[in-house]
Amino acid sequence: MKKLIVVRHGDYDLETLELNKMGREQIRDAANEIKAVIMGEGDKIDSSKILILTSPADRNILSAYIIAETFDTAVKVADILFVTKKQDYVKDNFLGLVESKKDRYDYLIIVSHGPVAKYFPHDFGEAVLKKEIPIADVKMGGFVVVDCA
Repeated sequence: MKKLIVVRHGDYDLETLELNKMGREQIRDAANEIKAVIMGEGDKIDSSKILILTSPADRNILSAYIIAETFDTAVKVADILFVTKKQDYVKDNFLGLVESKKDRYDYLIIVSHGPVAKYFPHDFGEAVLKKEIPIADVKMGGFVVVDCA
């Protein structure tokens, strides 16, 4: 795996819990920025080397599909990505999920919630890459890119 990209879903309506217009725009912008990151490596985009995993929440699924359109690739739902509170975040679950996919894909894009976007890049860097990746608050529609090379 060349890069792990962790995306926080876009802004959403608090009543319906679905992406709102601003959230869809945030994710389209993020998808274009992610594409630029991948293309910046000189890689042609091979959709078979990109995996998008998402939480089962509607706002995440729609975010993932918007990103998937950019890369013409599929989306897979992973129930363990549904973590909306810090106390529900279990890093070993996420490390196991990534470990099971890292040899088959060059780019793994995880679309999830705030706690995952905030803590998982740090935990992955520490546990797998043996390097420090700062814990950072990721705004809705934002993302973190972890260079795995």
